[in-house]
Amino acid sequence: MLLFEVSSHLACATVALSRVYSRRVTYCEEQQQQQQVREEAEENSSSNTPSDRLKKIANDLETESLRLSDRAAELKQEAFDLAAQESDITSHKDKILHAAEEVGNRVSETVDQAVTVAESAKRAAEAARVAADSVTSAARAQWDEFGATARAAVANAKLKAAQAKERQREAQVNIDMVQSVWRRIGDYGKEDKGPQQVMYEFVNMCRSRPSNTPDWSPNKFGRKLVDINPSATLSTLALAEAAYECDAISKEPMSREEYDKLSDKSERSIFSICPDIDEVLFMSPEGGFEGTDPLKPRFFVARRNDGVVVLSIRGTATVADAITDMLCDDVEVYTGDESSKSNNLRVHRGIGAGAVWVAKTAMPYIREGLSRAGSRGRLLITGHSLGGGVALVTGLLMASQLSPRVWVQSIAFAPPPVLSDTLEGFRGLGSSTIVPWNLRLISYVNDGDIIARTCMHSLEYLVAGWRVNNNTSHTVQESVPLVIPGKVYIIGMDHLHPNKAILTNGMDPTFGETSLVDFFCEIARSNRPMVPKAGFAHLIESYKKALLGEYADE
Repeated sequence: MLLFEVSSHLACATVALSRVYSRRVTYCEEQQQQQQVREEAEENSSSNTPSDRLKKIANDLETESLRLSDRAAELKQEAFDLAAQESDITSHKDKILHAAEEVGNRVSETVDQAVTVAESAKRAAEAARVAADSVTSAARAQWDEFGATARAAVANAKLKAAQAKERQREAQVNIDMVQSVWRRIGDYGKEDKGPQQVMYEFVNMCRSRPSNTPDWSPNKFGRKLVDINPSATLSTLALAEAAYECDAISKEPMSREEYDKLSDKSERSIFSICPDIDEVLFMSPEGGFEGTDPLKPRFFVARRNDGVVVLSIRGTATVADAITDMLCDDVEVYTGDESSKSNNLRVHRGIGAGAVWVAKTAMPYIREGLSRAGSRGRLLITGHSLGGGVALVTGLLMASQLSPRVWVQSIAFAPPPVLSDTLEGFRGLGSSTIVPWNLRLISYVNDGDIIARTCMHSLEYLVAGWRVNNNTSHTVQESVPLVIPGKVYIIGMDHLHPNKAILTNGMDPTFGETSLVDFFCEIARSNRPMVPKAGFAHLIESYKKALLGEYADE
């Protein structure tokens, strides 16, 4: 639009200049004509009289003067018009210059804008390229990650399938072992007898045997009547009880400070049962009532407020634990060190395998707890029932793997016989000895607890006595008699003095191969005070009452 206006003004100025030039040419031609008229007048004056010629000249001059006056007026008007046009031209010229300047400025601005837009477009293109590269890299990374995840998932699935297959194989092996063990124990011959007939014969056998009531008199068979600390023992028993409640805290590791901040606390949690626990470092996984795997008892690792590291192992609570219990034949102790000498030491198959797994799994967390500031260099391993038996063997395995400066104490409650020797004569240093000098084994057994008398050998002896009594073929197999290793404290003997206990060892005749037979004979003859509660005597609650002096009131 601006260029159109400039072109219009230039056209008008050109037309005006053309008109001025045309009028100037006309004026010049008129001057030449006047000059010719004067010359002709002079020529005519030479032929006429002077008077006539003068008049004529005067008339001509007057006429020409009028014409010239008119012409002068016209020229004056034209000059005025030209001046006006010149003014318009100057104005148009100024406008043209101003418009041209504006056009130049606008063109410059447009060019600058175009340059700016071009630079922006260039930057946008570079950003788009970078974004495209980033998207491509991200897509490639995601694809690689997806591929890695897929490969990991496939590998994990294959691993789980292999593990499931291996577990199935192990389960079948365990089932075969259990069947073999109990086939050895329950060899009834070829006679087909119902459960009532079998029970009738069993009771008759027990009643026909001579009475042999256990005699816990001190000063026999190396026994001693000693003082115990019921309060400290109950505190350790609480740690063993807490192993049954591992699911009562939401996560691990967890400190007591974190637990106290929870709005929903369980009365059966580890922190509630054990007020002296300061932090739970680890809990082994649980797999429901069926358990995770046989030979893998559950446990937790914690630190007490006095710096002692605690390993507490759960007793029988699942079907998998029951399978571990039933694998009660004996095998050679295996510590994982081929150079160590076992001195032909035998161990309960299920408990020995469980102890190896617990020692291997718990060791990193135990080392972590021992390395913490404030640690006293003490490890307490405890458990009840199955957990107590595993605690004794685990202490034997762990003490040799830890620094000699770490004092290891295994305290078991109601353990079954687990080893072929009490280990009281095998203490020393180095891998050539069975019991490291930094290990102490202690067990607490209720007077009426049948589990402390039950092993493969005692069960075979029980059935052998039954079969001999009924004139049928059954002999004691070649199983090794197992005992409770270390020091054994018999509690619940005197409810008036709960701080008193009989100190003995696993070789005590009351725990010998005939002890299970004698125990059932007392039950059959109803001579034993705890006959209605023979099962109760094995429970943690019974141990609490014995340590509190409440046993006889039940």
